[in-house]
Amino acid sequence: MTLHHLLSMSTGHTADTIDFVPGPQVDVAPQFWRTDPQTPVGSRHIYNNGASWAVGEIVRKVTGQTLTDYLRPRVLDPIGIDIAWERDVLGGEMGWSGVHITTPDLAAFAQLYASGGRWQGRQVLPEGWVELASTRHIGTEDREDANPEWLLGYGYQLWMSRQGFRMDGAHGQYALILPELETVIAITSAEPVTSQPLLDLVWEHLIPGLGAPASPERAERLAGLSLAVPRDSGSYGSWRHDGPVPVRPSLALGADQTLVPDLADVSVTRDTSGFTVDLLVDGDPVTLTSAGPWRRQPLRTGGVDVPVALAAVVSSRGAVRLRLCATDTCHVLLVDLDSHGAGLAWQTAPLHMGRFADLAAP
Repeated sequence: MTLHHLLSMSTGHTADTIDFVPGPQVDVAPQFWRTDPQTPVGSRHIYNNGASWAVGEIVRKVTGQTLTDYLRPRVLDPIGIDIAWERDVLGGEMGWSGVHITTPDLAAFAQLYASGGRWQGRQVLPEGWVELASTRHIGTEDREDANPEWLLGYGYQLWMSRQGFRMDGAHGQYALILPELETVIAITSAEPVTSQPLLDLVWEHLIPGLGAPASPERAERLAGLSLAVPRDSGSYGSWRHDGPVPVRPSLALGADQTLVPDLADVSVTRDTSGFTVDLLVDGDPVTLTSAGPWRRQPLRTGGVDVPVALAAVVSSRGAVRLRLCATDTCHVLLVDLDSHGAGLAWQTAPLHMGRFADLAAP
């Protein structure tokens, strides 16, 4: 098994070698190295997060540096971006997951690949690396899912696309690199199940419209886009729940709720100026406000100011619905207070961390 097999996820395994449920609380080394390939190495592709972890571990062992420290002077600083990277139980960055990056920085990273590894006249990535990494090294036609976007082949940690290639992250985080069109498209989203419909919209509407002249109608439509909030009844009053807020999966229609923050002692008041929310977040007292639609503000917990946006409404049956979005991520927490008590659920749950303090980019 070589670096080629690890980078192209052609290790011969028939299933992912990392169980996502425990997240960073697992020492991945024995889990990966003790899982023998079930088929000949190089014979097939399986999306294998353990292979990506192994590449990162090799970099750590050879250089004696963390992955972030290794990348910062070689890639991140030269193109002017930064990342936050979640760590496993041993303190190392999870080489297969857990990177937090803003949409503009993701676009910059994609542009580096679109330019053959050059940035402002400087060769940042080794000459020839982008061509090698974006080559279809193995087929993916035998994947069990029928979504066409993942059946076009795999390079080195890159998916082949209908045109060009793409970087592909959980819950619909994408960087599409389209060299023929001299275009990159960066998308951060919150797709809890499948993001194939999102990519279909890109290919159906966005890419055919490249180069189309601007129009007042389009500008007006873009200016009016926002994340929707439920209809508000306009009722005033106060609501309170003492003690921990239990998980209520029905709020998110069965979305995975294995990692939830510790919320307790929620108090909501509404007057003519809007909503005031007092609660404990992972043991820290927090006060947030909203006039109904989304209001951006910091949430101070764990010694970190986490950027959030809060929307609040009162339903026609008198229940309070809070939507708390960690805006450096794709994660939105739903909280309900009604006559039956309180409940919370992630609309799109984090893969590894449940504390709000972990949901802030650098």
